[in-house]
Formats: sequence, C-alpha cells, structure tokens
Amino acid sequence: KNRPGYLVRVITDIENYLKLIDILIRELGTLGVRYISYARHIAPLREIRPIFININDKNYEILVKISRDYKGNIIATKPEYESVKKVSIATGIPIRKLIQLIYKKLAELGFV
Repeated sequence: KNRPGYLVRVITDIENYLKLIDILIRELGTLGVRYISYARHIAPLREIRPIFININDKNYEILVKISRDYKGNIIATKPEYESVKKVSIATGIPIRKLIQLIYKKLAELGFV
C-alpha cells in the first residue's frame, strides 16, 4: 500500500519490556512489535577518585573515573566532565587544554 514505515527504538530493562510493548501497541496503533534482547558486559570495577591539579599555585580537585578489569589492571581513565567544566570556568583555561593537563597528571600518578 506504499505507506511510510517508522522505526521506534526503546531501551529498557527486562522487567519492563512487556509494559512498553503494551504502551507502543496502544499509543501507536501498530499490530505488532519486534524486540531484541541484548546482553551487556560492563567493566567489573569502576571507581571515581579525586585528583588534584595545580594551576597558578592553586590546587583544583578533579573527579576521575577509573575502570579496571577483573585482575585489577587499569583499562581506562576519564575525567568527569562537570569537574573539568567547573575548573575551566574558575581558571579560564579551555576544557580541551585542561583535559590534556589532567591526562598528563594521571600519567604522572601511574593511572594511564
């Protein structure tokens, strides 16, 4: 019949998928819903730690996410954006430049 088709994607936990299917059928008028279940594997150990970075003789605290594998090895580090933004506003240093300084500090501390 050459009608347009639409794709609606919804991400939910397994406990709510039947409720969402019911809502989609009622609200969209569709006669069927396809769903796919995915497994997700996340880094087992994740922590947020503060580091202190010295800018113009003043220390600023930056929160950093550190992800580790099952053996405790560091697999990723990433500064929290809101922490970086706050320091950027306080110092006038652009966020991109500040992130470079943070990764340099993380390397000095052995987190990279």
